[in-house]
Amino acid sequence: MDLATLLALGVLTFDQLNAYINNLPRIHTRIADMNLFQEDGLVGTTIVKVGLAGDKLVLVPNVPRGSPAQPKGLARGKVKLLETTHLPQRSTVMADQLLGVYDPVNDPTGTNVASVVNALQAIHKRDLDYTIEYHRIGALRGEVLDADGSTIVDLYEEFGVEQTVLGLQLGTADTRVRAKVLAIKRQIEAKLGGVPHRGIHVFCSASFFDDLTEHKQVKDAYSRWQDGAALRDDMRQGFTFAGVTFEELPGGIGEDPFIPEGEAIAFPLGVPDMFITRFAPADYLETVRTKGLPYYTKTAKLRMDKGIELESQSNPLSLNTRPDAVVRLKRGADDSEE
Repeated sequence: MDLATLLALGVLTFDQLNAYINNLPRIHTRIADMNLFQEDGLVGTTIVKVGLAGDKLVLVPNVPRGSPAQPKGLARGKVKLLETTHLPQRSTVMADQLLGVYDPVNDPTGTNVASVVNALQAIHKRDLDYTIEYHRIGALRGEVLDADGSTIVDLYEEFGVEQTVLGLQLGTADTRVRAKVLAIKRQIEAKLGGVPHRGIHVFCSASFFDDLTEHKQVKDAYSRWQDGAALRDDMRQGFTFAGVTFEELPGGIGEDPFIPEGEAIAFPLGVPDMFITRFAPADYLETVRTKGLPYYTKTAKLRMDKGIELESQSNPLSLNTRPDAVVRLKRGADDSEE
């Protein structure tokens, strides 16, 4: 059995492999589960041109020479070219592995062979989904992240947009926490300039969440609701106070937590085109001038037909187009943690 035979069976064709990985169930990650980011594919390019119109970042279409100019209102000199990340995952399937499952008599369509490859695709997709999740955390913080998690572009710095930082002074017993939370809402709504939203969500570090839920005013408010049931439950997956939902977001990459300790990040939900992910086409001949898909898989023969190399990849760029409408929170004063 050689690669030509497998291709003839239809189990390793480019189209079939791509259809399989793009139809696998999505790995459950918090931001993906929220459907916060609107996804689309780029056509025939890995470059996204981003401009600044007022305080909002906009995608500037690439047009042929001689076509009409870029949209009016973009700040002069504030157009940047951002490249999508390239996230390849590779595995090797040796011929002996396939020989052990290929049965031309009882399995003439190669279903067993496909199962070996498909199992690796599922692993690739899992790792890609976790990486995309991390990039989206970066986008919430106003950063464009590289494949290794390092910052490529700080959007606040690059476009001269000022990030709002609010301190909730949770270490002070007489702090009017409700008024502080309402100030978060008003700040975000002012930056949205009348654009509707369907709520404010806050991702918290563990220490910020603990200080908030243990604050006397918060505990007093919940002690009068359902006989204090909420105070006896684990509220880390989300509780609402003054119309804002607070949720502890654990995890990180290496020693870099998603949310720095003592901090939280507040953002609006349901704002059109605020949080976006754009996927570029793969770097294969088959994808030239095509619209980017979230995932790709392709195979290639090893030397002397010893097996096949399997590569899956994604080429995403995740952006927050309204970085000034995301508020960084601290448990202490605005300029310190305590």
